[in-house]
Amino acid sequence: MTATGTADGQIAARRRASDLPGTIGGNHSARARALAGWDEWPENSQPVFQRLRSAGEELILDCNVFVERILPASVLWPLTEQQIGEYSRPFAVLREGRLPTLVWPRQIPTGGQPADVHQVCAAYAAWLASAPGLPKLLVSAEPGSIFAGPVQESCRTWPDQAEVTVPGIHFIQEDSGPRSARPSAPGSGSAPTVPVPAARQDRRPLPPAQRITRRDQS
Repeated sequence: MTATGTADGQIAARRRASDLPGTIGGNHSARARALAGWDEWPENSQPVFQRLRSAGEELILDCNVFVERILPASVLWPLTEQQIGEYSRPFAVLREGRLPTLVWPRQIPTGGQPADVHQVCAAYAAWLASAPGLPKLLVSAEPGSIFAGPVQESCRTWPDQAEVTVPGIHFIQEDSGPRSARPSAPGSGSAPTVPVPAARQDRRPLPPAQRITRRDQS
C-alpha cells in the first residue's frame, strides 16, 4: 500500500481484525504512525514537505512538482516518458486537477497536525503495536527515503512481524514490485536483504524546494 493506501488499509484492518489473516506495510508510508515533529523527518525530504505545507499551491497546482519532480527522484531507475505520462495523466488539468497531490502531503500527521489524521494514525499504530497473533510483514527499502529513522524503528517493534528489505527509494512498486510482492510469509522471521543495484547506492535527496520554478504552460 502507498502512503494514503496504508492509512486506509490499516483503518479497515483494525475495524475487521477478526477477519484478517495478516497485514503488510512499510516503506511506502510516512503514515505508519504519526510523526512527533519535523525532526522525525529524514533530512533529504524534510525541506520539501515543510514548504508544501506553507507554499505548495504554485509548486503543485501550477508546476505539477509532485509528479514531475518528486516522483522521478524517488525511484532507483529513470522512468520512461511513457511512465511519466501515465502518472501525469490524472493530473493534467492545471490547479484543481492536481489538488489531490497537494492535499496528500499536507495530511501527513506531523507534530499533532492535522489533528484528525493524527488521531486516526495514532489509533491504528497503537493497535498494531499491541496485536500479538496478527501476522505482519514490514517491507523496507535500501537506500530508502521517507520511511526511516524513528518511524521505521517504531514499526520494527510490532509483535509477530517479519521484515523484508528490497532495493528502492520510496516508490518500491517501481523499483522492486515483484520482490516486495513475494516475500517470506508474515511471522516467519526476517527475510534476507536484497542487494541494492550498483547504479544507485546513495539515498537520493528530493529536489531542493527553493530551486523548483514554475514551468511555462502551453
